[in-house]
Amino acid sequence: MTDDAVQQFDSDLVKAFAEQSGDYNPIHVDAIAARRLLYGGCIVHGALLTWWALALVAERIGKPVGLTTLKASFKSPVMVGETVSAEPASDGDNWTIRIRRGDRLVARVDVTTGDAEGDRLLPPRKVSAVCRELGDNDMADASGGAPLAGGDPSTSFPALGLIPVRQTAIIAAASRIVGMECPGRHSVFSELRLTFAGAPDDVLSYRVRRWEPRFRMVSLALSGAATGEITAFVRPSPVAQPSISSLSGLIRSDLFAGARALVVGGSRGLGELLAKLFVTAGGAATLTYARGIEDARKVADDINRTFPDRATTTRFDVTAPDLPALSGPYTHVFYCASPKILAQPGDTWSDAEFQRYRKVYVDGLRVAVERAAAALVPDAFVVNLSSVYAEDPPAAFAEYGKAKAESERTCLEAAARAGLTGVNWRLPRLRTDQTQSLTPEDPDDPLPVLIARLENMAAAARR
Repeated sequence: MTDDAVQQFDSDLVKAFAEQSGDYNPIHVDAIAARRLLYGGCIVHGALLTWWALALVAERIGKPVGLTTLKASFKSPVMVGETVSAEPASDGDNWTIRIRRGDRLVARVDVTTGDAEGDRLLPPRKVSAVCRELGDNDMADASGGAPLAGGDPSTSFPALGLIPVRQTAIIAAASRIVGMECPGRHSVFSELRLTFAGAPDDVLSYRVRRWEPRFRMVSLALSGAATGEITAFVRPSPVAQPSISSLSGLIRSDLFAGARALVVGGSRGLGELLAKLFVTAGGAATLTYARGIEDARKVADDINRTFPDRATTTRFDVTAPDLPALSGPYTHVFYCASPKILAQPGDTWSDAEFQRYRKVYVDGLRVAVERAAAALVPDAFVVNLSSVYAEDPPAAFAEYGKAKAESERTCLEAAARAGLTGVNWRLPRLRTDQTQSLTPEDPDDPLPVLIARLENMAAAARR
């Protein structure tokens, strides 16, 4: 039989699972930190998706039921706040649950059910909320364990009350092992296999069975409360931009003497690096942020330690209706705002993805220029950071490329209406948080690319 179910995984549901599992990895529960991580925002625990799948099975069986074996494969992240659908299908005691976001398969859970075993409540346990960060040398022989935490999973999904608490706690403990222990902070959960005929321990133990540094993949053998295996990947760490003190001598110190730039999206990434280069070249900069106030302040503090009073910050969310007035006067606007860039599967067009990009790259750019126009000097420069994908994007980035192409037209049109000079920088794929991936790719170093662009712009302005 088959039928469908729908569930939104909001932040309250995710935080409740973090409490029950002890998996407080920032990629799940810290919206600000998660902006700098692989997926650009908080994602739902894979084990929480698994809990939901099991609740659907228990609900359809309609009586207490035990688990014999389980295999959960996590194909693509589900962002916190997203709604997904599930298709449970059974063949006797064997169940398959496919979880999709739209048409995209994000997870698959295969479970064999059996008789419900005797159950007991588990004692509450206090666990550390600190994620381990294992180096390559530590990964190969790592071992340890996660206690089966107390709590009532039926508060998340009522039908989980039909499954032994011990078994759902084992799944939660696997989440803690991946997210907090091994690989820890920079982990991606790929697959979980369990056989529930383990010892009556209250700890799920692990040891590294295989570590592949080239592919950043680790395989963990499980024992104790259950037996099985975990497959996980080590995701890249956030890209750290150079400190402003390290930029001395790399760009002429009088190139932008007396100039002042508004760097939209200057709290991190290319915006952060542009602000530092602009100040190093003699200018001053106002860094804007949407949510990352602490990131913006750290960048401004770094600048002001070397160049006192040359950097300020202001909240300027280009997708919000309440943009503040800007004081100026500014000679340059660098538009660096960007949502998370995600490859799309297959060759199907997603209008929802296109509109997500367009909201920032087109509508946000237009609003930013209109709002900043009164604070700009006559014939100021509006610089839009575009991409070579605007001309010939790969199929997986078609929506992104089309939005970038439209942003280039918007930059020139909006600037012209305001009596400003519009400039589009078509940049190659540069090394930033946005271009981090699990594959061994080698994007270009952004530093020489941005220095060359700034020098060329300054030279053109002098002519």
